[in-house]
Amino acid sequence: MASLVQTSALGATETSNINVGLHAHTNYASDTTPGNYLIAVCRGFADQPSSHGAFTMNAAPTGGGVTWTLAGQVLYAPDAGAGEFGEAVYYVANAPTVPASSSVTVVITPGGGGSAGCVGYIVLYEFSGIGNGGVATSSSTIVSSGIPNGGSINPALAQCLIFTSCFEAVYGSNATTQSNGAGNTLGFQQANANPYVSAHVAFTDEYILSGSSGVQTQSFSATVSANTIGGTWAFSGSPVGGVAVPELSLLGVGTQ
Repeated sequence: MASLVQTSALGATETSNINVGLHAHTNYASDTTPGNYLIAVCRGFADQPSSHGAFTMNAAPTGGGVTWTLAGQVLYAPDAGAGEFGEAVYYVANAPTVPASSSVTVVITPGGGGSAGCVGYIVLYEFSGIGNGGVATSSSTIVSSGIPNGGSINPALAQCLIFTSCFEAVYGSNATTQSNGAGNTLGFQQANANPYVSAHVAFTDEYILSGSSGVQTQSFSATVSANTIGGTWAFSGSPVGGVAVPELSLLGVGTQ
């Protein structure tokens, strides 16, 4: 059974220049333990770009002496003049020690022109008891309103770590602060915030330390009306070619 060892503080950065790479970074509070499983959740928002679809999460995090592997990402780019945002989840299986003195940094490149502002975020997790294997399938769902959910996943193996995240950005009203859904433990939670950009943002992670096999849907707690992205990942401890591969289900995207 997996156990949460530690969660980092939130790394956040913002700028009024939408065309620069944002360097969001944070550190583990204490050295990680060799053999544990590390997860990095990276998010970014670009406010009102002048061209459509240029937003990118760019590249994997760097630092700490480890190589981060992309578990999956979801990007939302509705049209020029609206906000474009995304999140990506990375992992390191059977990781060596990452010193608390080593910053882990992700570069987010909003792109798209304009100068209304952008923000970037990163938060790190360390879990024990997962191992370094897994299975990989994916599915997705679209949510225009209602309670955010992680879509339908179907882990082949029990005793897996199920990790779900969501990210909402909305204009003209506060973003909805989510809590964990039934059967999930609350991870990092960012309540409604109004950074340099004009939109309000909120994001939440949740997880199940000993997930079951079979078809299931993970959800959060509160109803949203627009602009929510996220996903669910099931990390398993059974070796598949000696490499950990997460199961991914992308949460749908709401509309403004």
